[in-house]
Amino acid sequence: MRYLESAIEGKGRTVFVSGEAGAGKTRLINEFLSKANKKGITVLSGWCVSDAAVPYLPFAEAFRRHFSRYEEELKERQTGKALQPPEKIESTRVEGYGIAAWLSGLSHSMELEKVAPTSPQVWKDQLFTAVAETLHSISVKQPVILLIEDVHWADSASLSLLH
Repeated sequence: MRYLESAIEGKGRTVFVSGEAGAGKTRLINEFLSKANKKGITVLSGWCVSDAAVPYLPFAEAFRRHFSRYEEELKERQTGKALQPPEKIESTRVEGYGIAAWLSGLSHSMELEKVAPTSPQVWKDQLFTAVAETLHSISVKQPVILLIEDVHWADSASLSLLH
C-alpha cells in the first residue's frame, strides 16, 4: 500500500505486476484498485490485446471509459438524478473527452478536414502532448492510477507512448 500512499502524495511510480498464470496477479490488482477507489483515487484502465492492430488501444479505452462515466452523469443531471455537482462533470467533459476519439482515429469535427496535413512525427508529438495534458488535468483534481493490463501484448505505438 506504500505505492497507493505515494500516488496520493503526488509521487507516482510505475509498477509492473508479473507472474505465472494463476499466481494471483488479477486478485492483487483488484484489491489494490478497491482500496484506491475507497480513497477517492481516479482509476483509468485499459488493456492490450494480442491480435489487435489498433495503435494506442489501451489509452483510448482508458480515456473512453473514464469520460463516458461523466457523459452518463451529465445525462442523469439533466434528468434530475445526478449525485455530482455540475461543475465537475462539465469541466472534466470539456477538458478531455475528445482525446479518446483522437486516440482511436475518429475525426472530431469537419474542421479537421480544413487543417493542413501534418507529418506523422508532428501528429505523434501532438498526441503525446494531448495525452500528458489530459492525464495532468485529471490528476490536478484528484490522484490518478493508470492501469494497463497485458502490456506484454502492447503494440509499438502504445509502448512508445507509455515510455
